[in-house]
Amino acid sequence: VSFLLPDDVTMQPLEIFRIMAFLSIGWVCGGGLSMPTLRHFGRQLPATFGLIALILGSCATLAVSVMTVFDITYFEAYLATSPGALETVLALSSEGGAGPIVVSLQIIRLILVLTVAAYLPHILRFLFRGRGKTS
Repeated sequence: VSFLLPDDVTMQPLEIFRIMAFLSIGWVCGGGLSMPTLRHFGRQLPATFGLIALILGSCATLAVSVMTVFDITYFEAYLATSPGALETVLALSSEGGAGPIVVSLQIIRLILVLTVAAYLPHILRFLFRGRGKTS
């Protein structure tokens, strides 16, 4: 669509709107914290750190393959494979000058996650059927 616009017109939003959008997202994400929530999170902290390390290592390893296949920088490949926090990835991508491959792979990941999440109860029921029954 941007190729239809004159050279001096861009689809990029004004900087103030980008800043306001990212501030709003941060405000909403941080607004749900409470003491019971923090206590519950504290009990699960060791498992949380272990899983985070495993996921980050997996994404870092996968990024090497993505970098090679798509001939992009490691920064772009890592952003494209990073899990969750789509708004953060888009912010870093925008600030770092990453190409459209980051957004494309993130959208593919999001669609896959939503598809799997929709069928997850059925998948789990299928995998664990018969295990709870005793003769």
